[in-house]
Amino acid sequence: MLLRDEERERALHVLSYGLSDGIAWPHTWYLLDRLAPKMEQAGARGEWLVYLNEGIALCQNQHDERAEAEISLHIGYLYLLLHQYDNAGEKFRRCKSLFEQLNDNSGQGRALNRLAMVALRQGKYATTRELAERALTYLNTNNVDRANSYYVIGTTKYEIGNAKEALPYLEKSLGIWRQLGSKRQIVWGLRNLGPAYMLDGQTDAAIYCYQDAITILQQINDPLSQAIIQLNLGVVKSGLGEYGAALKLYEDALRIFNELSDKEHIAKSHVNMGIELRLLGKFKKSEKVLKESIHLLETLQNERAICNSMFELCLTYHESKSFAKANELMTCLTERLKPLMQNNDTSTFAKKNT
Repeated sequence: MLLRDEERERALHVLSYGLSDGIAWPHTWYLLDRLAPKMEQAGARGEWLVYLNEGIALCQNQHDERAEAEISLHIGYLYLLLHQYDNAGEKFRRCKSLFEQLNDNSGQGRALNRLAMVALRQGKYATTRELAERALTYLNTNNVDRANSYYVIGTTKYEIGNAKEALPYLEKSLGIWRQLGSKRQIVWGLRNLGPAYMLDGQTDAAIYCYQDAITILQQINDPLSQAIIQLNLGVVKSGLGEYGAALKLYEDALRIFNELSDKEHIAKSHVNMGIELRLLGKFKKSEKVLKESIHLLETLQNERAICNSMFELCLTYHESKSFAKANELMTCLTERLKPLMQNNDTSTFAKKNT
């Protein structure tokens, strides 16, 4: 549940006082740790980074390595959400080092899983799997963070178009989160499973995932998750030939992503909108949003996603009979694909973003 405005202001006031004098550090650290997921969920990422960095300075003054490791994990995740991947990786590596000094295997596994998430966002699937598999060696069989290992491994399988291999990992991940009882994590697991079921041709199973997620989301206030589910539902509607309904879902989701400045999902929304607009015969609008997606993805440095968007734009040019533009762009795309093909990091084209 998100904090109400007055609760947030009161908590931040108390936190500011604690960070300023450092006397009641254990209580200040407890408040920082408890507020972190709520502030991230509310989209207050830049503002929250200021408090967390002040917390890091106090950790170092107090020689509290464990607290520094945990706060570094929070900071790294915020950088990940802000698409500052170099900064995220730096924080997660610092976190891994601190947990290593503390002989904390669980902490090291968690840090490796977060590094795997950075690699996943960058489309580096071989690196993602290697990091997640290393994380599993640090996490005992009862550790809930194994769910994140299975999630990233399963997602790499899905992204290269292998739903059969992805599903067991994603189902195992969801099973752990269900046992944990965290509604937000259960929604996350359902959101990951839905697209894999769709790719495997199990439309009914995918719809069940999204309906289950929506039921849970009605109980909590999480606008980002709601928008992601809308994005997924749009893919289902498109698969059923309901292109106008799919486009409306993408547009509604895009408004939330814009409010939260979530560049990755803004780009995904644009790609999906471009596909639907092409299917509706609105080629000029399709060209416009696909070009916007490519520009945004260039800033995120996700080469695989850029190539996917370029391919969709090629299709739009071809279907609108702009053959010269299609051929020119396909030549450029072929060159950009060569490094990905050498690294086996290509995925099935024309797969909508979820």
